Amino acid sequence: SFFGFPYLCFQKMGTKGAILGGIFGSITSTVVSVVSIANAAHQLGSGLFLGLPETLWALSKGSFWDATRREWIQDYSLEAEEKELFELSQRQRSSSSSSSTTSVRNTELYDLLGVSPDATAKEIKKGYFQKAKVV
Repeated sequence: SFFGFPYLCFQKMGTKGAILGGIFGSITSTVVSVVSIANAAHQLGSGLFLGLPETLWALSKGSFWDATRREWIQDYSLEAEEKELFELSQRQRSSSSSSSTTSVRNTELYDLLGVSPDATAKEIKKGYFQKAKVV
């Protein structure tokens, strides 16, 4: 805007336009700079005055930041995490094995591929590629 306004105004109004464009370009450039500085100050202030006290408090209690959960964790225990992961894997295994016994309400896509609703992923993939060769 600092160089663009004078050039565009010069083309439309001549020397007078270049002067007016220079003034307008200077004003808009200044406003953009001031707003950018204000935004940076706001972001810095938020981080220092809102985030820093919480961080210092959590660190003083022996907590650590878990980036995955995006929360402060206290009393970390490797054994507890191992147990949690083991239980999660057991739940996933039981849900995947129980899903094979569930009934399918709409078999339209299975019929389209020519496989049964209780087909394995490998059978579905094979049916898909066989149909893709036909198309």
